[in-house]
Amino acid sequence: MRGKKRSNFEGGLRVPGIFHWPGTITKGRVEHEPAGLVDLLPTVCGLLGIDKPKGVYLDGSDLSPLLTGRADQFTRHQPLFWLLPASAPAVAIRDGNYSLVGYRNYGLPKDQERMTVLARQIEETLRANGTLEEEIRGSTLQEQMFEGFKDQDAEKLRGQYIRLNMFQESWIPAIRAGTYTRYQLFDLARDPGQQTDVSAGFPKVVARIKKRLFEINTSVMADAHDWHLK
Repeated sequence: MRGKKRSNFEGGLRVPGIFHWPGTITKGRVEHEPAGLVDLLPTVCGLLGIDKPKGVYLDGSDLSPLLTGRADQFTRHQPLFWLLPASAPAVAIRDGNYSLVGYRNYGLPKDQERMTVLARQIEETLRANGTLEEEIRGSTLQEQMFEGFKDQDAEKLRGQYIRLNMFQESWIPAIRAGTYTRYQLFDLARDPGQQTDVSAGFPKVVARIKKRLFEINTSVMADAHDWHLK
């Protein structure tokens, strides 16, 4: 898979999900319908036969038909949607076999000067301790910043670097005011590794999925609290 943790490519999103309930959930079944944590609450309601919370909009869908041998009764009312503002791409939406990703057109107010200083200090520390090559392990120093170091001196500095990259409430105004640009479309059935952007060949598909992306994004922003003002 392309990407890793904290990525909106499949490498950061795709993990196995396992349900176990003897006598209720069909055992030994492998289901290829994509799902996400947003489906958990409506699925539990479906399995228990209880009503979903009233007055609360649920992004997820009830997976219980898939889990109990009634796949023909399953419908997904809204495409799966991921938003990680600090990532690139920042947003992804899954519609059938298609994955559309978009990159933010705005910057996040990070302390770039402090981050640059810390990155230099980390590299200098690893070189001084003779552990640079061992820590990078065929990757790059920038990528390893988000994976961790065995070198305890460098790891202490990395903790400061990571805190500067973690979501901060002061970013909320930029996120709510921003939008997305430079879209890529991938056919996951033919290209699960997301190596080939097919957006140029399917403009109508891109337009259709982008419309849904902005509808969901608008609803997320409307519901989101601007905590930094509280």
